[in-house]
Amino acid sequence: MVSSPKLKAIFILVLAIIFTNAVVSYSNTVKLINNQQWVTDSYKVITQLESIKSALKDTETAQRNYLITADADDLQTYIAADQQTNSNIQILSKLTAKNHQKQQWISLLKPKITDRLNILQQEVYLRQNQGLEVVQQLILSYKDKQISKEIQQLIDDSLKAEQNLLQQGMQQSQASSQKAIVTFFIAAIVDLVLVALLYDLLWHYIRQLQQTELALRQAKTVYEP
Repeated sequence: MVSSPKLKAIFILVLAIIFTNAVVSYSNTVKLINNQQWVTDSYKVITQLESIKSALKDTETAQRNYLITADADDLQTYIAADQQTNSNIQILSKLTAKNHQKQQWISLLKPKITDRLNILQQEVYLRQNQGLEVVQQLILSYKDKQISKEIQQLIDDSLKAEQNLLQQGMQQSQASSQKAIVTFFIAAIVDLVLVALLYDLLWHYIRQLQQTELALRQAKTVYEP
C-alpha cells in the first residue's frame, strides 16, 4: 500500500529529477550557443582579414596606376580603395574589441597598415607636386618594401591563428551539439518514465482510497440497525 507521505516524497523526487534534467539541458544549450557564436565571430574575423589584404592590394595597385598615368579616374579609384582599407580595419577592431589576445596583434597590424597608407599618400602628393622621377626613388626605398612584407606576414600569421581557432570552435561546437542531443533524449526518456511511474502510483493511491471508502460504506451499512 502506498502511503501519503511516501507518495509525497516520490512526487518531490520526480520533480527534482525533472528540474535537474531541465537545468542540464539549458546548460548544454547555452554552451552550444556560445560555441556557435565563437565560430561565427571567427568567420567574421577571417573575412575582415582577407578583405584588408585584398583592399590594401587594390589600394597599392590603384596608387601605382595613378603615379604612372596621373589620371583622375585612377586617383579616385585609389582614394576609394584607401577608404575601404581603413573601414575594414575599423570593423576588425570592433570585432576583436572583447578579445585581449586578438587586440594585441591588431595593435601590431594597424600601425603598420597606417604607415603604409601614409607612404602611399606621400607618394601621391609628390607625384602631384614634383613629378614621377622624384616619386620613383621613394618607391624603390627599403622602407617601402619592408613595411609591405611585415604587413603581409602579420596578416598571414593572423589568418593562420584565426583559422586554427575556427577549427577548434567547430570541433567543440560539433561535440556540444552531439552531447546536447544525447542529453536531451536521455532526459526526455527519464522524464517520461518518471511521469509514467508517478501516474501509476497516483492511480494505485486513488484506487486504495476508493477501496477504503467503499469498505467504510459497507461496514457502515452492516452495523446500521
